[in-house]
Amino acid sequence: MNDAVTNPHDDAVAAASLVAVAAHDLGGLVLAGLGGPGRDSIARFLEAELADGQAIRVPPGVAPDALLGGLDLAATLAAGRPILQPGLLSRANAGLVVVPMAERADQSCVAAIANALDTGVVDVQRDGLATRCAAKFAVLACDESLADDAPPAAALVDRLAFRVDAAFLEPALLADRWPDHAAVAAARRRYRSVALPDEPLRLLVTAAAAFGIDSPRAVLLASCAARACAALAGRDVVSDDDASQAARLVYASRVRMLPPDLASDSTPPPPDETDASGDERGADDGSDQPLSDQVLEAIAAAIPAALLARLERRGAVRGGARGRGDQQTRSHSRGRPAGTEHFRRGSGQRLHVLSTLRAAAPWQRLRGADKRLEIRSADLRASRRLAPTRSTTIFAVDASGSAAVQRLAEVKGAIELLLAECYVRRDEVALIVFRGEAPECLLPPTRSLARVKRELAALPGGGGTPLASALDMAATMARAVQRDDKRALVVVMTDGRGNVGRDGTPGHPDAADHALDAARGLADVGAATLIIDTGRRPRDACRELAAAADADHLPLPYADAQSVAAAIRSTGASRAA
Repeated sequence: MNDAVTNPHDDAVAAASLVAVAAHDLGGLVLAGLGGPGRDSIARFLEAELADGQAIRVPPGVAPDALLGGLDLAATLAAGRPILQPGLLSRANAGLVVVPMAERADQSCVAAIANALDTGVVDVQRDGLATRCAAKFAVLACDESLADDAPPAAALVDRLAFRVDAAFLEPALLADRWPDHAAVAAARRRYRSVALPDEPLRLLVTAAAAFGIDSPRAVLLASCAARACAALAGRDVVSDDDASQAARLVYASRVRMLPPDLASDSTPPPPDETDASGDERGADDGSDQPLSDQVLEAIAAAIPAALLARLERRGAVRGGARGRGDQQTRSHSRGRPAGTEHFRRGSGQRLHVLSTLRAAAPWQRLRGADKRLEIRSADLRASRRLAPTRSTTIFAVDASGSAAVQRLAEVKGAIELLLAECYVRRDEVALIVFRGEAPECLLPPTRSLARVKRELAALPGGGGTPLASALDMAATMARAVQRDDKRALVVVMTDGRGNVGRDGTPGHPDAADHALDAARGLADVGAATLIIDTGRRPRDACRELAAAADADHLPLPYADAQSVAAAIRSTGASRAA
């Protein structure tokens, strides 16, 4: 990229210090990496500067009443009128909110924090209460996501000025770098009067455009960071150096593309080289470069290594991408708590007693209740849970005489490849084989790699093609999977030449019509479906079958196990999007 070198400890201290100076304007910072002494050092500094050591922590799955405020049940029952219990966000006013495991924060929690960051207030309108509480705070979001996990929500990350990789920070190297409390307090007083001239502002806007950062909020955060830099340095006017440092700290984690000049020379020159006259190369410190070029190189040098690798590999980063961990579904029995909802009889929901009492308490005087608590059906509340969406891939494999020899080897290899991935994601694979007079379920949904390999090794072939019955069995299994709050993907591998009727009659004259009717039934299930034509040449029968099943059609005359697995992954991903 260039020969600029950034010190992660200096950057971490700078980012945290700027948040301490302009907490509400900068929103806060994201601390990436699992818990460790480096992350703890940054958290302690911010807690001491912003919250007198008493930061408010927002745990995963926090209830809306606890987050925003709600009914104080004991005080309400004692007073006979609604009494407000302040929420976590209003209690954090003028302080610090710590969000551990921010990647697991649900959408309602993220929306509440984002709204408070934007407006500085929290509106409470529930359980007979209607009030507004001040909530100006900074957020310390701890991102502990791993490679395959979903990152924290973009709505939260976009509002936080900085991202610091705290995984490898050493507390001993941070200790001597922190500014003292008096310097931070003085900078905080000076911050509001710091002026931002047109030239540094133009520099910030130009740098954002060069790296494909199209969010106006990023430029606003960089502007506030530049003013905080000047205030911390004791200046009343933002300098070019302040703007350069702010751009590097704010933009490095938001880069979406590399400027052409930088992308073409992404490898830094070797250090300490000398030319023929003995003068050191690299002695040029960039003083002859235009300031905008120096800023671009400084930002490029600060881009995290993982992000830089993706930029160089794909040319751009697609914003807002989420991992598999973001695919969640409501569940009555499993998953993490995600608030409450109205109780529906016969739905299998679990009654949430405390929320039910909260809903009933404000109405007791109107209901004429004396010493006993009157609860009506409208007061009943149930727990709502969000569980990661699991997938089950149902293979329906044509092992009849017309297809067995051509494709069984590829099918076996593809299933083993996919099952290895499913095992990591805790997904399942099922196997239906159809040949002779009726299909057979060799494997119900399972994650047992050994069991699948054992069944595949003994997979026989030959006989008729009961295609219609196999599609019926796949539809039945897909419905069962969906009833269990899982996502079903049906993969039918056949040459499309069904010759056994639904009743098991070999050579049935209407076998093709039976297969099309069964395909339409499979479409009614609503599961993602892929029809893979395993014939030597693509056949119209498979195209018609795919159209009836509302499925993707993929002719694979020369496929191997890897290409079959890739096609199935692609179908599952596109249907889930």
